[in-house]
Amino acid sequence: MSLHQIIILNFFALFVLSFLFVRSYVRNKRNYYVVFLFAFSFLPVVNIFQSGVFADSLFTEHVKLAMSFDKLLSERIYIPQWSSNACSGFGCPVFQYIYPLPYYFISFSHKLGASYILATKFVLSISFVLSGYFMYLFAKNEFGGKSGFVSGIFYVFAPYHLIAVHFRSAVGEVLSFVFLPLCFYFISKYISDRKVYLSIFGGLMYFFLILSHQVTALLTLPLLVFFIIYACKVKRADISVIYGITLYFVTAFLLSVYYLLPVLIESKYIQFSKLVSISFAPISSYISSPLNYWFGLMYQGLNGELYPQIGFFHLAIIIFGIYTANKFSKIIQILLFGILFLIVIYFVLMLPISIQLYKIIPLLNNIQFSWRFIIEIGFLIAFFAGITLKNASRQTIAFFCIGVVSLSLLNWSSRSYQPGVDDKRLENEKIYNEKPCDIEISTPVWVPTCSRWIGMNPKQILETVSNPVNITVLQNNTLEKVFLVNSSSDMLLRANIYYYPGWTVLVDNKEQQVSTVLSHKKGLIHFRTDSGLHKVEIEYRDTPVRFYSRVVSISTLAVVVIYLLSIYIKHLIYGYKK
Repeated sequence: MSLHQIIILNFFALFVLSFLFVRSYVRNKRNYYVVFLFAFSFLPVVNIFQSGVFADSLFTEHVKLAMSFDKLLSERIYIPQWSSNACSGFGCPVFQYIYPLPYYFISFSHKLGASYILATKFVLSISFVLSGYFMYLFAKNEFGGKSGFVSGIFYVFAPYHLIAVHFRSAVGEVLSFVFLPLCFYFISKYISDRKVYLSIFGGLMYFFLILSHQVTALLTLPLLVFFIIYACKVKRADISVIYGITLYFVTAFLLSVYYLLPVLIESKYIQFSKLVSISFAPISSYISSPLNYWFGLMYQGLNGELYPQIGFFHLAIIIFGIYTANKFSKIIQILLFGILFLIVIYFVLMLPISIQLYKIIPLLNNIQFSWRFIIEIGFLIAFFAGITLKNASRQTIAFFCIGVVSLSLLNWSSRSYQPGVDDKRLENEKIYNEKPCDIEISTPVWVPTCSRWIGMNPKQILETVSNPVNITVLQNNTLEKVFLVNSSSDMLLRANIYYYPGWTVLVDNKEQQVSTVLSHKKGLIHFRTDSGLHKVEIEYRDTPVRFYSRVVSISTLAVVVIYLLSIYIKHLIYGYKK
């Protein structure tokens, strides 16, 4: 189906749904908020299920990563870190640094029978739809169903949300949209009801947000602090609430320490810090794309360039909210202008004038793209819209909601699809198409990035650098490889695996010293052994920081599960007696 045909069908579907919404909500005054929220949310994701893959995004890269991730799960490696398929077959610790949660979901969908391509599309589409519903739950809990519906619509149809789905296929960012409002929902419920399990559920949601997209979790933290202060003030919480709030963050941190601590301590061993620097988009791209792109309504240009817009109606609701702010109580006015203050701060951080701040705070520099703040801006504006329109007429609400949806119409599908691409074809492709001086960012620092052999797949796992050697492969799993080697003279052997802390070589059960510089292929595992017949084992082991952080997280998870099960059992017992 051509792009023009898709747009015509989308327009017709939107027209029919908008007509039904106006007739039901405005004329008959029926509040089918959840029904219409889901109906509108499904419109942009139907086109995802066209045959083929997105041609101008990271979609196939994520599918290939999911294949590698699922292979590790099949080997009973339930916390994957090393991928033998990455870095042109030399292997990289890619899963130690990239967000893992989307790949768990994709792998689970694949186990249920979906292809990896279809499973990835499922995760993108379901995450998109659920994000609006969870935003609805949060805003409804604060200001009622009308606010929930408005916030859900503004959140789902934030321009960058559609960019992340259709033009970037950023599964981590798309999944983070799901858990972001839930982090606020559960902490608000805890402050209201003072039930410990709500605080723990909130911590679980923030933990899932970290595993979905660590940058989004980091940038959301100041917003959480602001909201907690506001909620405690409005709900007149006493000092005892601090225990539950502390439990919220401690639960999230202890559960995620297995992931965060190795990232913080061992990231010095990969090329990321050398290769990545902050980049800024032109300020005009946050407002509109060029006028020749359908009057600025296209979020992606004809050459694949992205325009991470805030959104015309999202900007309009800010102006409308400022104009009508005097109609609200003082505490609501404080909330509205607090949200506006955060929006301004985050917007300034997307501009080149804030470059010095990124240099002062290295952690910020690691977010790569300054426009990542736009996810939080979209969340804030959606919440702001729900508050602003909570007392508005039905006609006004219909105007803003249909307007937000309608102006996004041209961005409900990828610009082009590659037909005939299936799992089998992608299995034989590299995850990243590397070449000298253009490498994957989780490549270990011992590898000379501009060597001629970068990007060339190794022909065998273990080979000799010096004398002829007879090598027999006994086992070739991702983290454990076993060989028999036999030579009449001393041997210098090279494993075509990038060295990274944790890789260990055993010869006849004795650990050998490893070097990375004994041949022209620097950065690979080199070791020496005597003449004769030997058993060689090459294993990837946990470093102390990985081992102990994993123990902490697993122990915390066990405690959380036991506690929540005890609460559930008590509820069943007392509920039955009642």
